[in-house]
Amino acid sequence: MMHLSCEETLKSCHGSIVEMLNRNITALDLRQDKACFFKRNEQVYTRPGYFKFMPSKEDIVSVYVIYIVVFRLTLHVIDFDNDHW
Repeated sequence: MMHLSCEETLKSCHGSIVEMLNRNITALDLRQDKACFFKRNEQVYTRPGYFKFMPSKEDIVSVYVIYIVVFRLTLHVIDFDNDHW
């Protein structure tokens, strides 16, 4: 008798869990969930700020190396833009 009562309680518990899951699944709104996700995680999806290398005052060579690297990157970006237009 007690075993049957436990089985019935377990069956009703499983049924209520299935109903709860069905209600939650039908209540999902993709647009609202997406907006909420981006609002909570906007820091991850924003572009980082501009990075400017600041060499020490005594390090003259690295200043020129940085200028050369920046110049080459600029030329590469210009060349890349020209290829795609």
